[in-house]
Amino acid sequence: MVRRGLVSAIWFLSCLTGCLQEKGSLQEKGSTVALSQSDNECPPIFVPNPLCTMAATWDPKIGRPGDDALDQFSPSGTVLRVGVVTTNQHIATKTGTKLVGPAIDISCRLATKLHLPLTFYDYPTIPAFLKAFRAGAFEIGWAVDPSLGAPDQVAANAYVGIPNTYVVRSGSSFANVNDLDKPGIRISVQINNSTDLYLTAHLHFATLVRYPTSPAAAAALVAAGSTLDATASGRAFLTNFVKTTPGVRILPDNIFFAELAPFMGPNQRRHGDAVCYLKNYIEAAKTSGLIAKALARITPPPVGSVVAPAKPRCCKNNNCDENDDQGDNDINHCDENDQGDDNNGVSSDDGTQHGNGDIDNDADHGGD
Repeated sequence: MVRRGLVSAIWFLSCLTGCLQEKGSLQEKGSTVALSQSDNECPPIFVPNPLCTMAATWDPKIGRPGDDALDQFSPSGTVLRVGVVTTNQHIATKTGTKLVGPAIDISCRLATKLHLPLTFYDYPTIPAFLKAFRAGAFEIGWAVDPSLGAPDQVAANAYVGIPNTYVVRSGSSFANVNDLDKPGIRISVQINNSTDLYLTAHLHFATLVRYPTSPAAAAALVAAGSTLDATASGRAFLTNFVKTTPGVRILPDNIFFAELAPFMGPNQRRHGDAVCYLKNYIEAAKTSGLIAKALARITPPPVGSVVAPAKPRCCKNNNCDENDDQGDNDINHCDENDQGDDNNGVSSDDGTQHGNGDIDNDADHGGD
Protein backbone atom coordinates (compact mmCIF):
# COMPACT_ATOMS: atom_id res chain seq x y z
CA MET A 1 0.00 0.00 0.00
CA VAL A 2 2.96 2.36 0.69
CA ARG A 3 4.33 1.67 -2.77
CA ARG A 4 0.90 2.19 -4.33
CA GLY A 5 0.51 5.47 -2.44
CA LEU A 6 3.85 6.64 -3.84
CA VAL A 7 2.82 5.65 -7.36
CA SER A 8 -0.50 7.48 -6.91
CA ALA A 9 1.34 10.59 -5.70
CA ILE A 10 3.65 10.47 -8.72
CA TRP A 11 0.60 10.03 -10.97
CA PHE A 12 -1.08 13.08 -9.43
CA LEU A 13 2.05 15.23 -9.79
CA SER A 14 2.47 14.16 -13.41
CA CYS A 15 -1.18 15.00 -14.05
CA LEU A 16 -0.77 18.35 -12.32
CA THR A 17 2.29 19.19 -14.41
CA GLY A 18 0.60 18.06 -17.61
CA CYS A 19 -2.54 20.01 -16.88
CA LEU A 20 -0.57 23.16 -16.06
CA GLN A 21 1.29 22.84 -19.34
CA GLU A 22 -1.93 22.16 -21.21
CA LYS A 23 -4.20 24.76 -19.60
CA GLY A 24 -1.80 27.24 -18.05
CA SER A 25 -3.61 27.26 -14.75
CA LEU A 26 -5.94 25.33 -12.50
CA GLN A 27 -9.62 26.08 -12.18
CA GLU A 28 -11.15 26.67 -8.77
CA LYS A 29 -14.12 24.44 -7.87
CA GLY A 30 -15.65 25.77 -4.67
CA SER A 31 -12.98 25.71 -1.98
CA THR A 32 -11.02 22.96 -3.72
CA VAL A 33 -8.31 23.32 -6.35
CA ALA A 34 -9.14 20.71 -8.99
CA LEU A 35 -8.16 19.73 -12.47
CA SER A 36 -10.42 20.95 -15.22
CA GLN A 37 -11.97 17.54 -15.96
CA SER A 38 -15.35 16.54 -14.56
CA ASP A 39 -13.88 13.34 -13.10
CA ASN A 40 -10.88 15.09 -11.53
CA GLU A 41 -8.21 13.57 -13.68
CA CYS A 42 -5.79 14.70 -16.34
CA PRO A 43 -7.05 15.44 -19.84
CA PRO A 44 -6.60 12.29 -21.94
CA ILE A 45 -3.11 13.20 -23.22
CA PHE A 46 -1.34 10.16 -21.72
CA VAL A 47 -0.60 7.68 -24.52
CA PRO A 48 0.66 4.44 -22.99
CA ASN A 49 1.61 2.64 -26.20
CA PRO A 50 2.27 3.62 -29.84
CA LEU A 51 -0.39 1.10 -30.91
CA CYS A 52 -3.04 3.23 -29.21
CA THR A 53 -4.98 5.15 -31.86
CA MET A 54 -8.48 5.22 -30.34
CA ALA A 55 -9.54 8.75 -29.40
CA ALA A 56 -10.79 9.63 -25.91
CA THR A 57 -14.16 10.65 -27.37
CA TRP A 58 -15.88 7.42 -26.28
CA ASP A 59 -14.20 7.00 -22.88
CA PRO A 60 -16.52 5.44 -20.27
CA LYS A 61 -17.87 7.54 -17.41
CA ILE A 62 -16.19 5.65 -14.63
CA GLY A 63 -13.69 6.61 -11.96
CA ARG A 64 -10.23 5.17 -11.46
CA PRO A 65 -10.05 1.96 -9.43
CA GLY A 66 -9.01 1.79 -5.83
CA ASP A 67 -5.53 0.83 -4.66
CA ASP A 68 -6.28 -2.88 -4.26
CA ALA A 69 -7.54 -3.14 -7.83
CA LEU A 70 -4.54 -1.20 -9.15
CA ASP A 71 -2.20 -3.58 -7.32
CA GLN A 72 -3.95 -6.51 -9.01
CA PHE A 73 -3.93 -4.92 -12.46
CA SER A 74 -0.23 -4.13 -12.10
CA PRO A 75 1.62 -6.08 -9.40
CA SER A 76 4.80 -4.16 -10.27
CA GLY A 77 3.00 -0.82 -10.14
CA THR A 78 4.75 0.18 -13.36
CA VAL A 79 2.97 -1.47 -16.32
CA LEU A 80 -0.33 -3.00 -17.45
CA ARG A 81 0.43 -6.31 -19.18
CA VAL A 82 -2.18 -7.47 -21.70
CA GLY A 83 -2.16 -10.71 -23.69
CA VAL A 84 -4.05 -11.14 -26.96
CA VAL A 85 -4.52 -14.06 -29.32
CA THR A 86 -4.42 -12.94 -32.96
CA THR A 87 -6.74 -15.58 -34.42
CA ASN A 88 -9.96 -13.55 -34.36
CA GLN A 89 -10.68 -10.07 -35.70
CA HIS A 90 -13.05 -9.48 -32.78
CA ILE A 91 -10.01 -9.69 -30.51
CA ALA A 92 -6.89 -8.69 -32.46
CA THR A 93 -5.07 -9.29 -35.71
CA LYS A 94 -1.46 -8.63 -36.62
CA THR A 95 0.06 -7.26 -39.80
CA GLY A 96 3.82 -7.17 -39.58
CA THR A 97 4.47 -5.71 -36.15
CA LYS A 98 1.18 -3.80 -35.96
CA LEU A 99 -1.61 -5.07 -33.72
CA VAL A 100 -5.16 -3.86 -34.33
CA GLY A 101 -8.58 -4.82 -33.04
CA PRO A 102 -11.10 -4.20 -30.27
CA ALA A 103 -8.86 -5.72 -27.58
CA ILE A 104 -6.15 -3.22 -28.51
CA ASP A 105 -8.47 -0.21 -28.57
CA ILE A 106 -10.26 -1.03 -25.31
CA SER A 107 -7.03 -1.91 -23.49
CA CYS A 108 -5.50 1.39 -24.61
CA ARG A 109 -8.34 3.41 -23.16
CA LEU A 110 -8.31 1.31 -19.97
CA ALA A 111 -4.57 1.87 -19.52
CA THR A 112 -5.05 5.59 -19.96
CA LYS A 113 -7.74 5.55 -17.26
CA LEU A 114 -5.41 3.59 -14.96
CA HIS A 115 -2.53 5.86 -15.99
CA LEU A 116 -0.28 2.86 -16.53
CA PRO A 117 2.14 2.22 -19.38
CA LEU A 118 0.79 -0.58 -21.53
CA THR A 119 2.58 -3.63 -22.93
CA PHE A 120 0.93 -6.09 -25.31
CA TYR A 121 1.92 -9.73 -25.68
CA ASP A 122 0.48 -11.36 -28.80
CA TYR A 123 0.20 -15.05 -29.65
CA PRO A 124 -0.57 -16.73 -33.00
CA THR A 125 -2.46 -19.72 -31.53
CA ILE A 126 -4.70 -20.32 -28.53
CA PRO A 127 -2.46 -23.03 -27.01
CA ALA A 128 0.50 -20.61 -27.05
CA PHE A 129 -1.70 -17.87 -25.56
CA LEU A 130 -2.94 -20.10 -22.75
CA LYS A 131 0.54 -21.40 -21.97
CA ALA A 132 1.76 -17.82 -21.54
CA PHE A 133 -1.24 -16.92 -19.38
CA ARG A 134 -0.61 -19.84 -17.05
CA ALA A 135 3.07 -18.89 -16.87
CA GLY A 136 2.06 -15.43 -15.59
CA ALA A 137 3.09 -13.47 -18.70
CA PHE A 138 0.20 -10.99 -18.43
CA GLU A 139 -2.61 -9.92 -16.09
CA ILE A 140 -5.47 -9.35 -18.60
CA GLY A 141 -6.17 -11.81 -21.42
CA TRP A 142 -8.39 -11.34 -24.47
CA ALA A 143 -10.67 -13.20 -24.65
CA VAL A 144 -12.91 -16.04 -23.48
CA ASP A 145 -16.60 -16.90 -23.47
CA PRO A 146 -17.49 -16.77 -19.75
CA SER A 147 -19.80 -19.78 -20.13
CA LEU A 148 -17.01 -21.88 -21.63
CA GLY A 149 -13.88 -20.74 -19.81
CA ALA A 150 -11.60 -22.86 -17.65
CA PRO A 151 -11.67 -22.53 -13.84
CA ASP A 152 -8.47 -20.46 -13.81
CA GLN A 153 -9.92 -17.88 -16.21
CA VAL A 154 -11.94 -15.33 -14.20
CA ALA A 155 -13.92 -13.48 -16.85
CA ALA A 156 -15.21 -9.94 -16.84
CA ASN A 157 -18.40 -9.09 -18.71
CA ALA A 158 -18.65 -9.89 -22.40
CA TYR A 159 -18.11 -7.08 -24.89
CA VAL A 160 -19.12 -8.76 -28.17
CA GLY A 161 -21.55 -11.42 -29.39
CA ILE A 162 -20.42 -13.50 -32.39
CA PRO A 163 -22.74 -15.86 -34.31
CA ASN A 164 -21.17 -19.22 -35.16
CA THR A 165 -22.25 -21.50 -37.98
CA TYR A 166 -21.07 -24.05 -40.55
CA VAL A 167 -19.76 -23.88 -44.09
CA VAL A 168 -20.46 -26.97 -46.19
CA ARG A 169 -19.83 -28.04 -49.78
CA SER A 170 -22.24 -26.53 -52.27
CA GLY A 171 -23.60 -29.90 -53.40
CA SER A 172 -24.22 -31.30 -49.94
CA SER A 173 -27.72 -31.94 -48.60
CA PHE A 174 -27.22 -30.06 -45.31
CA ALA A 175 -29.92 -27.38 -44.91
CA ASN A 176 -29.42 -26.25 -41.31
CA VAL A 177 -26.97 -26.67 -38.44
CA ASN A 178 -28.88 -29.54 -36.82
CA ASP A 179 -28.31 -31.65 -39.94
CA LEU A 180 -24.61 -31.95 -39.11
CA ASP A 181 -24.82 -33.86 -35.84
CA LYS A 182 -24.96 -37.36 -37.29
CA PRO A 183 -22.70 -40.41 -37.16
CA GLY A 184 -19.87 -40.29 -39.67
CA ILE A 185 -19.97 -36.49 -40.13
CA ARG A 186 -16.55 -34.83 -39.78
CA ILE A 187 -16.28 -31.14 -38.93
CA SER A 188 -13.09 -29.07 -38.88
CA VAL A 189 -12.61 -26.44 -36.18
CA GLN A 190 -9.91 -24.29 -34.61
CA ILE A 191 -8.54 -25.97 -31.52
CA ASN A 192 -9.63 -24.55 -28.14
CA ASN A 193 -11.69 -21.66 -29.49
CA SER A 194 -15.28 -21.02 -28.40
CA THR A 195 -16.66 -22.98 -31.35
CA ASP A 196 -14.57 -26.01 -30.45
CA LEU A 197 -15.50 -25.84 -26.77
CA TYR A 198 -19.20 -25.43 -27.46
CA LEU A 199 -19.37 -28.23 -30.03
CA THR A 200 -17.29 -30.53 -27.82
CA ALA A 201 -19.94 -30.13 -25.14
CA HIS A 202 -23.00 -30.35 -27.38
CA LEU A 203 -22.37 -32.63 -30.36
CA HIS A 204 -23.57 -36.20 -29.83
CA PHE A 205 -22.55 -37.99 -33.02
CA ALA A 206 -20.39 -35.86 -35.34
CA THR A 207 -16.60 -35.90 -35.05
CA LEU A 208 -14.50 -32.76 -34.61
CA VAL A 209 -11.17 -32.49 -36.42
CA ARG A 210 -9.02 -29.75 -34.87
CA TYR A 211 -6.57 -27.36 -36.57
CA PRO A 212 -4.31 -24.60 -35.19
CA THR A 213 -6.37 -21.74 -36.67
CA SER A 214 -9.75 -21.15 -38.29
CA PRO A 215 -8.18 -20.44 -41.73
CA ALA A 216 -6.38 -23.78 -41.53
CA ALA A 217 -9.60 -25.54 -40.52
CA ALA A 218 -11.52 -23.93 -43.39
CA ALA A 219 -8.80 -24.68 -45.95
CA ALA A 220 -8.86 -28.33 -44.91
CA LEU A 221 -12.50 -28.59 -46.01
CA VAL A 222 -11.64 -27.81 -49.63
CA ALA A 223 -8.23 -29.47 -49.77
CA ALA A 224 -7.75 -32.21 -52.35
CA GLY A 225 -8.91 -35.54 -51.02
CA SER A 226 -10.60 -33.99 -47.97
CA THR A 227 -12.94 -36.26 -46.03
CA LEU A 228 -14.44 -33.35 -44.07
CA ASP A 229 -18.12 -32.49 -44.39
CA ALA A 230 -18.10 -28.99 -42.87
CA THR A 231 -16.06 -26.38 -41.07
CA ALA A 232 -17.33 -24.47 -38.02
CA SER A 233 -16.40 -20.93 -36.99
CA GLY A 234 -17.71 -17.41 -36.53
CA ARG A 235 -20.11 -16.21 -39.20
CA ALA A 236 -17.99 -13.17 -40.03
CA PHE A 237 -14.92 -15.26 -40.83
CA LEU A 238 -16.90 -17.89 -42.75
CA THR A 239 -18.74 -15.25 -44.80
CA ASN A 240 -15.41 -13.91 -46.05
CA PHE A 241 -14.16 -17.45 -46.65
CA VAL A 242 -17.17 -18.29 -48.84
CA LYS A 243 -16.70 -15.08 -50.88
CA THR A 244 -13.23 -16.16 -51.96
CA THR A 245 -13.68 -19.94 -52.13
CA PRO A 246 -15.70 -21.66 -54.87
CA GLY A 247 -17.69 -24.79 -54.18
CA VAL A 248 -18.86 -23.98 -50.65
CA ARG A 249 -21.84 -22.30 -49.01
CA ILE A 250 -22.69 -20.99 -45.56
CA LEU A 251 -25.71 -22.27 -43.64
CA PRO A 252 -28.44 -19.73 -42.86
CA ASP A 253 -28.87 -20.45 -39.14
CA ASN A 254 -26.46 -20.30 -36.21
CA ILE A 255 -25.05 -22.95 -33.91
CA PHE A 256 -24.78 -20.47 -31.03
CA PHE A 257 -23.54 -16.98 -30.20
CA ALA A 258 -20.11 -16.77 -28.58
CA GLU A 259 -19.86 -13.87 -26.14
CA LEU A 260 -16.24 -12.89 -25.58
CA ALA A 261 -14.88 -11.17 -22.47
CA PRO A 262 -11.46 -10.20 -21.12
CA PHE A 263 -10.31 -12.34 -18.22
CA MET A 264 -7.81 -12.41 -15.38
CA GLY A 265 -6.12 -15.08 -13.28
CA PRO A 266 -7.46 -17.37 -10.55
CA ASN A 267 -6.39 -15.06 -7.70
CA GLN A 268 -9.36 -12.89 -8.73
CA ARG A 269 -11.71 -15.49 -7.23
CA ARG A 270 -10.37 -14.49 -3.80
CA HIS A 271 -9.30 -10.88 -4.38
CA GLY A 272 -11.59 -9.75 -7.14
CA ASP A 273 -11.14 -5.96 -7.07
CA ALA A 274 -9.54 -5.75 -10.51
CA VAL A 275 -11.96 -8.02 -12.36
CA CYS A 276 -14.81 -6.27 -10.55
CA TYR A 277 -13.59 -2.95 -11.94
CA LEU A 278 -13.07 -4.53 -15.37
CA LYS A 279 -16.70 -5.73 -15.42
CA ASN A 280 -17.91 -2.23 -14.65
CA TYR A 281 -15.52 -0.69 -17.17
CA ILE A 282 -16.90 -2.94 -19.95
CA GLU A 283 -20.49 -2.04 -19.03
CA ALA A 284 -19.67 1.68 -18.94
CA ALA A 285 -17.89 1.28 -22.28
CA LYS A 286 -21.06 -0.16 -23.80
CA THR A 287 -22.99 2.90 -22.62
CA SER A 288 -20.37 5.39 -23.79
CA GLY A 289 -20.07 3.86 -27.26
CA LEU A 290 -16.46 2.71 -26.88
CA ILE A 291 -17.30 -0.95 -27.54
CA ALA A 292 -19.40 -0.12 -30.61
CA LYS A 293 -16.66 2.15 -31.96
CA ALA A 294 -13.98 -0.50 -31.40
CA LEU A 295 -16.06 -3.09 -33.27
CA ALA A 296 -16.82 -0.60 -36.06
CA ARG A 297 -13.08 -0.19 -36.67
CA ILE A 298 -12.72 -3.86 -37.67
CA THR A 299 -11.86 -4.30 -41.36
CA PRO A 300 -13.68 -5.87 -43.10
CA PRO A 301 -16.77 -5.23 -40.95
CA PRO A 302 -17.84 -8.45 -39.20
CA VAL A 303 -21.14 -9.91 -40.39
CA GLY A 304 -23.73 -10.49 -37.66
CA SER A 305 -21.56 -9.53 -34.70
CA VAL A 306 -23.06 -7.23 -32.07
CA VAL A 307 -22.16 -5.40 -28.90
CA ALA A 308 -22.90 -7.88 -26.11
CA PRO A 309 -26.11 -7.17 -24.17
CA ALA A 310 -25.88 -5.33 -20.86
CA LYS A 311 -24.83 -7.56 -17.98
CA PRO A 312 -25.01 -7.17 -14.20
CA ARG A 313 -22.43 -4.76 -12.84
CA CYS A 314 -20.08 -5.74 -10.07
CA CYS A 315 -21.28 -4.87 -6.57
CA LYS A 316 -19.41 -5.01 -3.30
CA ASN A 317 -20.47 -6.84 -0.19
CA ASN A 318 -23.91 -7.49 -1.70
CA ASN A 319 -24.42 -3.73 -1.78
CA CYS A 320 -25.22 -2.11 -5.12
CA ASP A 321 -25.47 1.42 -3.76
CA GLU A 322 -24.04 3.56 -6.54
CA ASN A 323 -22.59 5.97 -3.99
CA ASP A 324 -20.46 3.25 -2.40
CA ASP A 325 -16.84 3.70 -3.44
CA GLN A 326 -15.05 1.12 -1.30
CA GLY A 327 -12.97 -1.66 -2.81
CA ASP A 328 -14.38 -5.09 -3.49
CA ASN A 329 -12.64 -8.05 -1.87
CA ASP A 330 -14.91 -10.91 -2.88
CA ILE A 331 -15.61 -11.94 -6.44
CA ASN A 332 -18.68 -13.84 -5.20
CA HIS A 333 -20.33 -10.45 -4.63
CA CYS A 334 -19.70 -9.29 -8.18
CA ASP A 335 -22.91 -10.44 -9.84
CA GLU A 336 -25.74 -8.41 -8.40
CA ASN A 337 -28.51 -7.52 -10.84
CA ASP A 338 -27.84 -3.82 -10.82
CA GLN A 339 -27.97 -2.14 -14.22
CA GLY A 340 -27.61 1.43 -13.02
CA ASP A 341 -24.49 3.59 -13.01
CA ASP A 342 -22.14 2.77 -10.20
CA ASN A 343 -18.57 3.27 -9.16
CA ASN A 344 -18.26 0.02 -7.26
CA GLY A 345 -14.65 -1.01 -6.85
CA VAL A 346 -13.41 2.40 -7.99
CA SER A 347 -12.33 5.63 -6.46
CA SER A 348 -15.04 8.28 -6.43
CA ASP A 349 -14.54 10.36 -9.56
CA ASP A 350 -16.49 11.16 -12.07
CA GLY A 351 -31.34 -13.61 -26.99
CA THR A 352 -28.72 -15.76 -27.08
CA GLN A 353 -28.36 -19.01 -25.29
CA HIS A 354 -24.95 -20.38 -24.47
CA GLY A 355 -23.90 -23.91 -23.76
CA ASN A 356 -23.15 -24.80 -20.19
CA GLY A 357 -22.50 -28.45 -20.89
CA ASP A 358 -20.00 -30.49 -18.96
CA ILE A 359 -16.52 -29.71 -20.27
CA ASP A 360 -13.35 -31.38 -19.07
CA ASN A 361 -11.82 -28.94 -16.59
CA ASP A 362 -8.38 -30.15 -17.59
CA ALA A 363 -8.92 -29.06 -21.18
CA ASP A 364 -7.57 -25.81 -22.53
CA HIS A 365 -10.04 -22.97 -22.95
CA GLY A 366 -9.28 -19.85 -24.89
CA GLY A 367 -10.43 -17.03 -27.10
CA ASP A 368 -12.47 -17.44 -30.23
